[in-house]
Amino acid sequence: MTVQSYLDDAVAAMTPSAEDRTVASAHRTAIQDAVVAGMDAFRIFETGSWSHGTALRVWSDVDYFASMRHVRPSQSYDDILQLKNVLADKLRWYARSVTIDRPGVRIEWPSGPPTEVMPAHITSDVTIGSLIQRARGG
Repeated sequence: MTVQSYLDDAVAAMTPSAEDRTVASAHRTAIQDAVVAGMDAFRIFETGSWSHGTALRVWSDVDYFASMRHVRPSQSYDDILQLKNVLADKLRWYARSVTIDRPGVRIEWPSGPPTEVMPAHITSDVTIGSLIQRARGG
């Protein structure tokens, strides 16, 4: 075995498999459906190592932000607790556990990588359209 083949094998063993990605995608759909139905959220979006293709099998979790429509509460724990309760209720048949793990909620699954979901709020009324208009001098 050459050093190069050893390194190739090591990288392959640490890279999430196609099955891991398929399972993570199914989890994303379940999370999005739960958050949109149970909270004043309009979407989730992925961030972190999974979205950048740098995840390490076994060590990396999948990270999402849940974009909320409502005004950010004065205590961040209020959003996290509500998010945890919604996810625990809606995912009770799928998830092994749903717990608060600040700054978000951690979901452990029977298969696939764990997931963390963080509530996120738009902090102003600036829209993409208004930014484009400002950039054009309007």
